[in-house]
Amino acid sequence: MYLILRRFVVSTGLIVLTACSSGRQWQHPTKTIYEFAANNHECQKLALASAQEASLVPQPVLDEFMSRYERCLVAQGWSPVEVTNYVPPEVNVVTSNEKLTFSTDKFDFILSGPYTLLSQQHNEFLTHTGETYLYLIFQLDYPTQLIREAPPKINQSTFFDQYQNENIFARFFSQYKDNQVIFSCNAYLFANDNNRVVISISKAFENMPENYMDLTAPQFEQLRSTQNQWQTRLQQLAEQFQ
Repeated sequence: MYLILRRFVVSTGLIVLTACSSGRQWQHPTKTIYEFAANNHECQKLALASAQEASLVPQPVLDEFMSRYERCLVAQGWSPVEVTNYVPPEVNVVTSNEKLTFSTDKFDFILSGPYTLLSQQHNEFLTHTGETYLYLIFQLDYPTQLIREAPPKINQSTFFDQYQNENIFARFFSQYKDNQVIFSCNAYLFANDNNRVVISISKAFENMPENYMDLTAPQFEQLRSTQNQWQTRLQQLAEQFQ
């Protein structure tokens, strides 16, 4: 029997998801880890499509993704196993007109600026400022070493660029929905090998073509400028871990 611990994060536009936050493991009486990887990839695609269809906003529906993903793995013969020895530390948030402060027993993580907290589910937070949305997941005191690599490619998205250094791994992409280009960034910010913050940033652009080849020079520069602003923001946030 093979027991698989999901150690990676499934990124979905603004919404970034992890079965690991609940300590979920999967087992199968005969399948190997390689077969799990194939089943997992297929279930991610199905769950993301279902979560996007269920959403009335650019962000996929979290509960729908989790439900559809787990039903898909069960249909492939995998059985969930609850892990009781991992309880993620609590994250407390303090709001003000000037910043959002996320306090943990490891560090304070501060979003400076007029951010509004839209929703919270344990260690997952949806915020926005102006037309920009941010979704954060705090993965703290993780029982296994977190992999330092770029977030996975998003289904039905177009790759734009990526950036990384020792502690930041970011991927920029776009999706076309409801006659809008949803420009997004998914990133991992590492405090160390067992603590990181997963961030998804998203902003909608009106009157832009779906294909990058059809962009005018000013439109392309608008996306590139947005990428540079977000990249600088990620660098500033990662400096809080130093």
